[in-house]
Amino acid sequence: MKFTYKHILRYKCLPLILVLIIMLPTTSCSLFYTASLVEDADVITEVSGAYEELDEPETAMESEATAEAGAAEERTTVETMAVDSEMVVAFDAFLDREFISFVTNDPISLQLYIKYPENFGITDFEVSWEGFVTGAPREEWIAGFQESVLEFESFERDRLTTEQRQSYDILVWQIESGKKSLENDFSYHRTALQDSSGLHVLLPILLSNYHFNNRQDIENYLYLLSGINIVLQDALQYEMRRTERGFPFPNRIIEGIIETCEEFLNNPEDNLLLASFERRILEVDFLDDEEVAYYLDRNADIFFQHVIPAFEEFMEDLAELKGVGEQEELGLAHFLGGQEFYRARLRGMGTGIEPGVLLEMFAEWLEEIGDEWWHLIMEHSWLLDYESDIFSFYDPAEFMAFLGEAAASYFPLLPAGTSYQIRRIDDSLTGFAPAFYITPQIDNYIVNVLYYDGDFADDMTFMYFMLAHEGIPGHMLQFVTVYAGPLHNFRKTNTRGFTINIEGWATYAELFTSQFLETSDINRRMLELDKEFNLAFGGLIDIGVHYAGWTMEEMDRHLRSISILHGAPPDAFDSNFEFIVSNPFRMVPYGTGLLEMRLLLEEMEGYQGEAFDLRTFHETFLTLGPAPFPLVHEWMIGGGGMAAEFSLREWIRTFLSLLLSGYSGESY
Repeated sequence: MKFTYKHILRYKCLPLILVLIIMLPTTSCSLFYTASLVEDADVITEVSGAYEELDEPETAMESEATAEAGAAEERTTVETMAVDSEMVVAFDAFLDREFISFVTNDPISLQLYIKYPENFGITDFEVSWEGFVTGAPREEWIAGFQESVLEFESFERDRLTTEQRQSYDILVWQIESGKKSLENDFSYHRTALQDSSGLHVLLPILLSNYHFNNRQDIENYLYLLSGINIVLQDALQYEMRRTERGFPFPNRIIEGIIETCEEFLNNPEDNLLLASFERRILEVDFLDDEEVAYYLDRNADIFFQHVIPAFEEFMEDLAELKGVGEQEELGLAHFLGGQEFYRARLRGMGTGIEPGVLLEMFAEWLEEIGDEWWHLIMEHSWLLDYESDIFSFYDPAEFMAFLGEAAASYFPLLPAGTSYQIRRIDDSLTGFAPAFYITPQIDNYIVNVLYYDGDFADDMTFMYFMLAHEGIPGHMLQFVTVYAGPLHNFRKTNTRGFTINIEGWATYAELFTSQFLETSDINRRMLELDKEFNLAFGGLIDIGVHYAGWTMEEMDRHLRSISILHGAPPDAFDSNFEFIVSNPFRMVPYGTGLLEMRLLLEEMEGYQGEAFDLRTFHETFLTLGPAPFPLVHEWMIGGGGMAAEFSLREWIRTFLSLLLSGYSGESY
């Protein structure tokens, strides 16, 4: 296995499908610029190559309206004698309210999800930071949750249309997760502040991607920017309440946060919030030169008079907290309700596999990876240089063009007119993630943006697989396919928590693209093993630390029991432990999602036999939208939903059998 220990977990650390999979996390992948940000690095490319031939709509909104009209007509069609047309209409109205409630939860979500809120009946919305960090008070949340559950229980699944039954199944899954939160108070098991990916980093990213569709959007943005101190102080107070309940806030994290803030404020004249505002304001077509100059001055005044002082005060207050929460750094399992929280959160992300079972699966997977890697190295010593001379192109636009053309035979096509920009992450935020994709607005899905860390620009292997993961056939294809389809808006937005499905697809798609490369099968397999190692390693230590309760010493002992890690240097895994303790659930969705995808593919091949078609499988999976894998399994194979006869035990047994016997399907 070609890796250096200091780089373990560096690869794609964050589930960033940013709008922000803003669950802190969010993505992402489901947590979502201008001259200095993209100077000489911005790649604005009209997607070319093979694309679906559609009658091009006059506007993206008209296309959305037409799709919704068609979907509504389908949903009100009596599909079987059991379907109740009145209940179909009532359930759609219920989903509409859930959708509106979700996108209006905070001012950032509404603006990043929807371009034309008035077309969704949203005409009056308060722009405020209130509750952005902590949400509604627990009592208020419980009352609202119970009210929604009571209304939901008035619907009968068998009297709904096929698509509605799927939405029903998703809601059942989410309600079960909500009930777990009622039974156990998980209010403080999450953190809003992490050294390189906390709210102090997410805010600049979110605000720098705030869309300006009209003058009111600009005014709303400037209002929010001027109040950024409110959010930072709320996050700090929330963290203090966590320490009072026994959760650590160690000096190491505090120092890392302060360092990240200092980096963000370096070179203030070229700051991201100035440069990104200038780029966006110059792109609008509803301002004259005088108005542009006026808004540029206002934004600069707010930045220097409000934003910089807010971050400086935040850092000063943080520094005073050193030693307050300096308990021993341990995983969630060591805190009251920690194991229950981890189990519930993992299930909420979209898997039916218990964390204890996953722990065994990841350990076995690592052993298999190590055995295969050593076998290949022993037979082909030259493989230590397997990444050299694979790529004949070096520009991000060329990578994407190649991937779009090569993927066309295996994956659905992007709608005609789909465009994207590939930008470098601003230098002040490069610690956030190696790359991320910002999901588009559901009524403007043809406009997409991907970001990458410029420090990796010369690593062609990273660039290739990063663009496959974030772009085509990964997240961009994933979300544009869903947004362009006929699913109810509830399904397009209110499933961001299913990170295992979202990242499972992008990871599967990323690895699939290895077969597009003109290299030997042995080289290709080495590339795959390199990536699989990171997936299995990250998943293992995430579950081991936070669910099994491994201390640093115990984690070190467990890892050294795996053959490929026997000879690791002393203290080789200390930084990995610190990262995982501070970032629960950051790594586990990728490996878990890939294993789920492989099982689903294997079972579909067995179920359909000679009739199986890989491209159809991909398209079917994507058009269902993000959802828990057990539900997707039933929809695609069982044909039902949350069927009573579905055996989780048998499903896991099949999963383990597939893993232990070695995968031989067509995923890559």
